Amino acid sequence: MDAKSGTTFAELVDLAALQKLLDEFSLATGLAVSVLDPSGEVLAQAGWSELCADFHRRSPLAAARCLKSDRLLIRAAAKRREQVIGVCAHGLVAAATPVFVAGRHLATLSLSQVFFAPPDEAHFRTQARELGLEEEPYLAAVRRIPVVPEAQFRQTASFFAHMTTFISTLAQRYWEQKQLHEQMKRQRAYLEAIFQGSGDAMRIIDTGFHVREQNRRMAALAGVPEDHAVGQYCFRSFHHPYCGTEKCILRRILSGETLVEEEVAMVRPDGKTVFVEFIATPLYNENGQVAGVIESFRDIGVRKDMEEQLRFLSLHDPLTGLYNRAYFEEEMRRLDAARHRPVSIIVADVDGLKIINDTLGHDQGDAYLRAAAEIMQGAFRAGDCVARVGGDEFAVLLPQTDRAAAEAAQRRIAAAVEKYNAAHPLLPLSLSIGHATTGGSSPSLVHLYKEADDLMYRAKIERRAAVRHALIRAFTAALEERDFFAQGHAARLEDLSVRLGKALGLPEAALDNLRLLARFHDIGKVGIPDHILFKPGPLTAEERREMQRHAEIGHRIALASPILAPIADLILKHHEWYNGEGYPLRLKGDEIPIECRILAIVDAWDAMTSDRPYRKAMTAEEAVRELVRCAGTQFDPELVRLFLEVLNRNGETRPPVTNDVH
Repeated sequence: MDAKSGTTFAELVDLAALQKLLDEFSLATGLAVSVLDPSGEVLAQAGWSELCADFHRRSPLAAARCLKSDRLLIRAAAKRREQVIGVCAHGLVAAATPVFVAGRHLATLSLSQVFFAPPDEAHFRTQARELGLEEEPYLAAVRRIPVVPEAQFRQTASFFAHMTTFISTLAQRYWEQKQLHEQMKRQRAYLEAIFQGSGDAMRIIDTGFHVREQNRRMAALAGVPEDHAVGQYCFRSFHHPYCGTEKCILRRILSGETLVEEEVAMVRPDGKTVFVEFIATPLYNENGQVAGVIESFRDIGVRKDMEEQLRFLSLHDPLTGLYNRAYFEEEMRRLDAARHRPVSIIVADVDGLKIINDTLGHDQGDAYLRAAAEIMQGAFRAGDCVARVGGDEFAVLLPQTDRAAAEAAQRRIAAAVEKYNAAHPLLPLSLSIGHATTGGSSPSLVHLYKEADDLMYRAKIERRAAVRHALIRAFTAALEERDFFAQGHAARLEDLSVRLGKALGLPEAALDNLRLLARFHDIGKVGIPDHILFKPGPLTAEERREMQRHAEIGHRIALASPILAPIADLILKHHEWYNGEGYPLRLKGDEIPIECRILAIVDAWDAMTSDRPYRKAMTAEEAVRELVRCAGTQFDPELVRLFLEVLNRNGETRPPVTNDVH
């Protein structure tokens, strides 16, 4: 779409960025600014007075006058193609500057809502009555309109006009780029249509005698599928009588011939001879050099992909908004000169990102990266090059920065991380950082980057265990924060599990595992969304599958912690059922670790005999009947029998229950 066919100002300019510019301009000058489309509709505004916003624009009569007045001023500015200063229908001064793109008026930027001289209150009192507005509030709003000397206003308006011209230039350039892009798309589509619709068989040979392109008709003619021919030597897929001689078509083209045309017998790989009308022309690259040959064989169509892939190197990382690695490396090359010395490089790596991605999901991991990016960006000057150079790695390039300044910057990062963690204690951020500064030997910045990266990696190794412990603590705290029936639950599970384990005669190591398992078996729930975890009603099938993921998430968390690694397998299997109907592995019977079978019973007992937000606790007798009912399906029947004996011995069921478990 070109300007004449309806391109709008909003399509050429980032209105959000422009709004920010208007806000800052209005804040700096104290004046009201607006962006209007040719019909007078307000696209953006900042600093509007109470008089205009709350009186004129809200009164139907006044709003109609405003629109008519705006349109007159817009037309005048567009007609003169320059800034016009006038007085609106309600007596306020406004300066309108038109925005033209490709000769078409797309918008008007207005600087307005001031007086050149103190207002005539009698006039505005009369105007209030005409508009049906309350006089005193209206006059109070009139008095708050700034009175700006005309010369001062014109000076500000002149600057505003230059700013508008700059915006127009940016919009014009964007429009031109858009037109060029559309033209290239049309040319590409046109060329593609030519090759796809060709009645000839065609192929392209590079200077190394390899087939780079061939169409379907070429494949049919030569009897060689495209995926077998491309990349192969041309004489193997379709043999010309002159192949391997000085009369080779490609050699003749490379020697300067611009057209080779003849009738020739070509030989297919299956030995069949095909007579063709053959045309070959040079293929040039963007530098005008011969890059190969285009061969056309009459009576067959060609699918030739002439699409030129337009790869624009983006300067910014789309996730964080920081510079990307390509830009960072280009800056290193640019700054690798003595006049920029000393140069410091800081490299920072987000600790524990894989654990967060694996447990909380990539959305949370992305949020973690964005938080790190904000901290990195906030610790440096606007002109410093802060980049995301890898999945979890950031780098900062600091020209004319000595070692002391780099160390101060690293301390700023650490302080910002500490401040962030104070505000986000449930998921603290950790960065491993290294920095290096050019010295007397003047190493290249590539080597300097490697030095900083090595120091960062050394710090990461030293901090790895502590970071993992911190994340485990954070996950545990987050789970306790979210799980409203966790109070006392873990302690009760630990007590019951150990008592049952001792009754079984388990060794102390197994009892230690039971203690840990009682506390951390549900740590994977930290990765389950709240709307599922706390849903008061039944879960859908999809929600159940999501909830069941907590066993696998907990398994991955435990593997990342030296403390929890011994029970990682138990966390994975703690929801298996004795009859094989559990999850995630559908183990059954003795395939399920004894610790998991114990936890299943005591967890169910505690759940049934504890109050919940949605129900009161069962009686001990009701809970016993439920355990007995589920023995052999959900629970190990022998362990249920022993568990009931443990409860009876301690008088926790009154009257004592029988252990009639079948």
